Amino acid sequence: MLNDSGTRNTAVGTDALVFNGFLVDDDGSFNGAFGAFSLFNNLDGFSNNAFGDSALFSNILGALNTAIGDEALENNDSDGAGIGNFNTGIGGQALFANVDGDSNNAVGFNAIGANTTGLFNQAMGVNALSALIDGASNIAIGDSAQVGNTNGSFNTVVGDMAGQNIIDGFDNIYIGATAGNDFPNESSTIRIGDPMHVFNGCFVAAITGVSVTGDPVCVNGDGQLGVCAGGGSPGAMNQALKDQAAKIASQESQIQTLTAALKQQADQIQKVSAQLEMVRPAPRVVNNH
Repeated sequence: MLNDSGTRNTAVGTDALVFNGFLVDDDGSFNGAFGAFSLFNNLDGFSNNAFGDSALFSNILGALNTAIGDEALENNDSDGAGIGNFNTGIGGQALFANVDGDSNNAVGFNAIGANTTGLFNQAMGVNALSALIDGASNIAIGDSAQVGNTNGSFNTVVGDMAGQNIIDGFDNIYIGATAGNDFPNESSTIRIGDPMHVFNGCFVAAITGVSVTGDPVCVNGDGQLGVCAGGGSPGAMNQALKDQAAKIASQESQIQTLTAALKQQADQIQKVSAQLEMVRPAPRVVNNH
């Protein structure tokens, strides 16, 4: 270990934290590395925890990341930009390719494995969101959930192997095992259950006995809910088109909000770093009696 000035670090394993704090102005402190080559390239990233062979191997400046599993977060912050922060990868190769992605949480082998710059994604399950590269704010729960999503954002998918055809779609909500797999890449769609499965009924609480006003709705043979033929007015249809246009336009605003949140987190890291400097113990001189 070539540690120069970092403090409160723990390294267990061949070349774990080997370059930490080496010849840098700032120093990497409060890191824990358990496993051969874990946090191998870390210089002044702080408060990282790596458990597993080559976990957080390439991290240089990234802070407050947790990697549990062989090769978890292996490429995080490999460019030394210090942007890959607040990530948690649990499972072999979880968040394996992440470089500048921030605030991602992946649980399961290869969960969010291809992500490089995506933000605020959550995945739980083997290969969940495994193809994602730069999408943001996706939620995938279930083995292989959203397995084909590469650039989509704001999708919520819950169910084993559900949402596998989402590629760059956005604002979809799929619930149920294999839900949505009979349909191509799409956006702004809600699908509950796989229509190819056999269901004996559909019950939704708080619908009956509640008085509402509006257009009558019907369900077609494919299970799609919509305004009954002849039941909607042109004004209502025009309003629906306007609402859809406004929703699409809002995507840019949401991305801007995510960017602003990322800047706030960068400021937070600076504050945490300053606080850590303050709590470091003063050097002590031990006399040899």
